[in-house]
Amino acid sequence: MRQEDARAALDAVDDTRMKLADVAESPPWRHAAFGAVMAALVFSVSLPILFQGAVTAVAMAGVAVLAQGDRRRKGAFVNGWRVGKTLWVVLLILAVILGMMMLSVSTRGEPAPAPLAVLAAGGSFVGASVGSVIWKRVFRAEMRGSARL
Repeated sequence: MRQEDARAALDAVDDTRMKLADVAESPPWRHAAFGAVMAALVFSVSLPILFQGAVTAVAMAGVAVLAQGDRRRKGAFVNGWRVGKTLWVVLLILAVILGMMMLSVSTRGEPAPAPLAVLAAGGSFVGASVGSVIWKRVFRAEMRGSARL
């Protein structure tokens, strides 16, 4: 391979990474919507099984709507589960959500909505929304890095 061909290939990789960085740009409502889906999942575990299933189904439909909306607006959906620096952000979000779920499930059997379950859902909303913003920033910084060493 000639040096010019290698340079052109690396330039093409850099161009593609810049386009991916642009795909990750999201308005504030998108991060809040992700937080709302996570909050619904956390709150659902405090509910009786029948209601838990219904709220979980609505939350999963919310995930599908968010992914489809990203594809429609940007032409792509970037999955958060990926190797790279963003994985640490995802694991931190997951730890927060699982911790909040443990608090929420401990209120099952109490009259719904139990105050602790509502607080756990609120904490999940904030944690997931902020985590989504951090994930976006880390992903964009990673994509904007050069393919050249």
